[in-house]
Amino acid sequence: MISIKEAVQDIVNKRRTDGVMNYISPSYISANADAPVGDVLRTFATNPSPNFSVIVQESEASRKLRGIITRSDLGRGGDTAEQIASTPVIAIRNVSSLGDALDILNGGNSLGLRLDCLPVVNESDALVGVLTLEGINKKIRESL
Repeated sequence: MISIKEAVQDIVNKRRTDGVMNYISPSYISANADAPVGDVLRTFATNPSPNFSVIVQESEASRKLRGIITRSDLGRGGDTAEQIASTPVIAIRNVSSLGDALDILNGGNSLGLRLDCLPVVNESDALVGVLTLEGINKKIRESL
C-alpha cells in the first residue's frame, strides 16, 4: 500500500513531460513598466496573499517581460513599477515541459531559490501566462 504522498508524487512524475501550456494561468496581475508605485502598492493592498506577485511588462500591447515585484520589493525606492521590480526575471518558454518548470520553481534556477511564480513567455519574450505550484497542483487535482 502506498501513501497519499507517494501516489501524488507518482502522478506528478508521470506528467513531467506535459507541456507547460497545459498548466499556466493565462490571467495574471500585471503593471506596465511606467505605472506609478502607488498603483502597485494599491494592487498589493487588495491581494493579501504572502506569495502574491505583480508581473511588470513593457506595455499592455507588447507584454514584454521587464521585471517582477514581490512584497520584498515594495521597500525599494523608485517612482515606477520598473524601478522597484526585481530583474532579471527567471522565466520559461511556452514550449517547455512541466518537469523543467517544476525544477525551476523548486530551486533549480540561476538564483538557487524556490520561486512562487514563474512567468511563461513566447518566442518573442511576450508574456502568455504564469505558473505557480499552487496552480499546477490544482490542475492536476482537477484532472483526477
